[in-house]
Amino acid sequence: MVMSSPSDLNVFASRRGNWEVMMRAAFYNKTLANLLHPAAPVGHTLHVPSNEVQPIFEVAERYRAAGDPVVLVAGERYGTGSSRDWAAKGQRLLGIRAVIAPSFERIHRSNLIGMGILPVRLPRGTGPRTLDIKPGDKIHVEAPAQAIAPRCHIAVRVVRADGAIDEIDATAVVETQLEVELLRRGGVIPLILHRTLSQPAG
Repeated sequence: MVMSSPSDLNVFASRRGNWEVMMRAAFYNKTLANLLHPAAPVGHTLHVPSNEVQPIFEVAERYRAAGDPVVLVAGERYGTGSSRDWAAKGQRLLGIRAVIAPSFERIHRSNLIGMGILPVRLPRGTGPRTLDIKPGDKIHVEAPAQAIAPRCHIAVRVVRADGAIDEIDATAVVETQLEVELLRRGGVIPLILHRTLSQPAG
């Protein structure tokens, strides 16, 4: 068997037909700052229960196995430069259910919804650094499927490791009833399957 050098990969986008590659590539970007563990290598993060630093996709698999949904806290204009649909597909494969950010890039916001991921806008003046999430803190996004509506209020609770609770009045960045339906069904493909299977035979 011939072993390839990592440098032979070129860029992740050239392998976007392989979901295993793209899941691992979702956050493999040197410009990203990991505020949960600033010293983590590129593409790595902290698995909080074990306090181990591992590749993001491995940490995501551990959370999935434990039944823990994942919420991503991001910065201004989240998704800028990530207009390809794979930027959202990778996040869905990692188990991300909602993205909380001060603002979103337009196309990426639509792609997130297409993958069944809820985009949530933080109040003005609030962002990842002001939230100051620490290892052991938990984020609860109160967004039952039937309550989602265009630009509805979303209650976000940050339960700190010491038991303190911060309440945040956020907003769903959802603009149309079609986007509501996409989120309720879990994304584009589940919605298409639902509509197809709901049609009368013949």
